[in-house]
Amino acid sequence: GLFGTGFSIAGLLSGMVLIFLVMSVLSIVFRRAYCGYICPMGTLQELASIIGRKILPRKVGATRVPGKADKVLRWAKYGVLASYVIGAAIVGGHWMLPGDPFIVLINLFSKGGLAASWARFPFAVLFFAAIIAFAFFFGRGFCKYVCPAGAWYAILSKVSPSRIVRDESVCIDCGACSRACPMNIEVAKLKRVTSAECFGCRECVSA
Repeated sequence: GLFGTGFSIAGLLSGMVLIFLVMSVLSIVFRRAYCGYICPMGTLQELASIIGRKILPRKVGATRVPGKADKVLRWAKYGVLASYVIGAAIVGGHWMLPGDPFIVLINLFSKGGLAASWARFPFAVLFFAAIIAFAFFFGRGFCKYVCPAGAWYAILSKVSPSRIVRDESVCIDCGACSRACPMNIEVAKLKRVTSAECFGCRECVSA
């Protein structure tokens, strides 16, 4: 486990840097590929959202954050990214580590499990639980509003040549593509999806 073996925080962070660099390149080529296909936090949120839609009453399970609040909150992750970079430059490291939900995720299935995470980083455990609870009702809120890595990949995705293009010749204006989008993009109203929020999951295309 993360805390019970010789696996160190330094080793973890060095691996994260390598992943970050590789995913940055992929984001330029394929938009937010990490967010859409690889990120384990995104996967857990998606699973929580699916469960929520299955077991909650229809109106509750399909709840979205109100439009104006949603648009404002989406800018928050860029603030988190800026504070992360500035803080790292000042302290010379991952100053958000005590609240990093990925630490909890990595240690979730280790020998120590949540107990080990709670002993070291209780706030991270609470934040992790809040992310999953939010996803149960509202979908991928961490990806939309908080994740600094997602914010960085979103910025890079703006220069990506990859785009979702709606084929208007076969579109019947049913709105299924918009409803299928985990990032709540109104795909049905667009010809080309250029939003930085799009991570190319192609759920809209499948719908």
